[in-house]
Amino acid sequence: RGDEDKLAAWLAEEVCPVELREEQLREAVLVRCRAEGIEPPGRLDRIAGAAKALFEKSFCERIVLRLGVAGAERLESLLDQGAGRGGLLAELKADPGQVSLETLLREVDKLKAVKALRLPAGLFTDCSERLVEAWRARATRSYPSDLAATPQPVRLTMLAALCWTRSAEITDALV
Repeated sequence: RGDEDKLAAWLAEEVCPVELREEQLREAVLVRCRAEGIEPPGRLDRIAGAAKALFEKSFCERIVLRLGVAGAERLESLLDQGAGRGGLLAELKADPGQVSLETLLREVDKLKAVKALRLPAGLFTDCSERLVEAWRARATRSYPSDLAATPQPVRLTMLAALCWTRSAEITDALV
């Protein structure tokens, strides 16, 4: 059990930030066991699951800390705006549509609204693009009611990843 906990902690700290697939996490545990000359544990799924949970907790705490109280409140306001139809959250999830002057102006308005959230400049600088994209995809798939029911650190991390990536995408598309 002690070895399993050590492997889960190592996996959460070293591998989870860059690898998200279960199969790759299990393979990393096997490689680590061979390198240390220990018998691989039989419960690799449990170790991978525990590592993912540890990593998610620390990752969300780090992002929430970087957001600060004011940033968290601004992100939470997205759920209030998206409670009915429309709102910035729904707009961020939506495809921009055909290229036209109207679309261009809507995208400019979206970018202004995302910039008004004032996300910190270095919010995801030490994170892999794949990781941020996974959190963005999670936010995109979630209904506002599901987001509201999600624990706050996870919810804020998903919303931050969505806003962060959409800001960059909208900027690139406008350029």
